Amino acid sequence: MSIQQDDKAVGVIQEFGKVVKVRNSDKGDYFVLDLTHSSKEAQIVFGNFHFPLLEYTKTSMKNRAEERGFIEIMNRTWFCYFPVGGEPCGTCNPCVYSIDECMAYRFNKAAMRRYRLKKARKYLRQVAQTTGLIHVWRFLKSFRSSEG
Repeated sequence: MSIQQDDKAVGVIQEFGKVVKVRNSDKGDYFVLDLTHSSKEAQIVFGNFHFPLLEYTKTSMKNRAEERGFIEIMNRTWFCYFPVGGEPCGTCNPCVYSIDECMAYRFNKAAMRRYRLKKARKYLRQVAQTTGLIHVWRFLKSFRSSEG
């Protein structure tokens, strides 16, 4: 499991626990959950993991990979839950997080279109909720679904 500084899981860890840095001459530095300052739930979920990337963001890792000449290896990492034609979908949570975290260059045009469409739908739904027009939103959504 990879959790880096700009990962959503960091917020969960911070809400329910705390991490401490471990210095290890063989493995290098990494973080672990501080069991004395973390909830039982956090211990169950995160207690058995080491987090060597916790100090880094995706962008900083990308920059280091470019500087050191192995960006092509980093670009081969996989994150998409629902690939389309062997390419990232642009709509599953890992894809959305990657795009939001400055990794849009890893997506083709079709995936970026799907991403923008998903974001637009989410925004329109929020507007419908805040303006009291959610019943209109639901009606239109059910009408669209019944056409298929």
